[in-house]
Amino acid sequence: MKTSKFYIALAMFAVACYACDPIEDTSLREEYFENPGTPITQEELDAALSVTQPIPNSDDKVEGDQYIVLKNERRDVPGVWHVKTSVGTIQVGSDQDTVIINSNETVEIKYVGLSAQKVITSKTFSVTVTNVFDVFVSLLTGAQDKTDKTARKTWVADGCNGFFSYVNGHGVWHAYPEGVTTGGWWANVLLANSPDYSMDFVFDGEKLVTYKVDGSQQGEGGFAVTHDDKGVQAIAGELITTTPMVGGYGAYSDAWGGAADQYLGSSPYTYWILSLTEDKMFIAHPANYVNAVDWDTECNYFHFKVKE
Repeated sequence: MKTSKFYIALAMFAVACYACDPIEDTSLREEYFENPGTPITQEELDAALSVTQPIPNSDDKVEGDQYIVLKNERRDVPGVWHVKTSVGTIQVGSDQDTVIINSNETVEIKYVGLSAQKVITSKTFSVTVTNVFDVFVSLLTGAQDKTDKTARKTWVADGCNGFFSYVNGHGVWHAYPEGVTTGGWWANVLLANSPDYSMDFVFDGEKLVTYKVDGSQQGEGGFAVTHDDKGVQAIAGELITTTPMVGGYGAYSDAWGGAADQYLGSSPYTYWILSLTEDKMFIAHPANYVNAVDWDTECNYFHFKVKE
């Protein structure tokens, strides 16, 4: 009796195992893996893609050409968008999406898709962004965005260990990234001896207006900024003006408002931004911008702060 029950249980187990044995659907394997068909060409993929900047730039709106719409009309070609910017690559895995670029630059965009089990890469789309509100402009003028037309900020002399400006060697930032501690090698202007000249950075029109001690206007021009670091870690960018900033240039010029000399050069005047915050500015004006030699080429350094 026990033997009969054993064989009955064994037979039931065999039936159960047979019933659970999956039947392979070979048609799916044949369609998608063994015989996937002919992949599309790059030209066909390019024709199915669009990269657009649908929002026009406007002085009274923050949004503009920094909004880039990516669209793939061939949904049978899944893939990933690659948006190469100055700070890295953004990857977007969607048939349609909007990417917002955070700096003014030219970005390169391509789509990498999969068609008939083959990777297809599109052409590169080059898109230029010009509408981003620059952080340097915001720090200099106090403007919060493009619509802040009345923004302006007044800057005056500041001191680093008692020195407003000094002539020191090019590349002094290697040893003193925030400014020297003992003054310049060739010339110094003490903060205590600096007349109370001032200058306004005005957002509307990106203007620079300088003032004498009595408050009368000394000069007026424009300004611009770049984020070109010259390949030097300590340099954050450039401040370019069409009128001289207040301060002396060279060992023998007046401390403030002195006549332009060989160190200042001619308009436009370029200063290297070493440090710029909401209330402090540390800049440099080399005597020679081409083939400057650290510690040998003379360089004018200036410290400014926001007027309280």
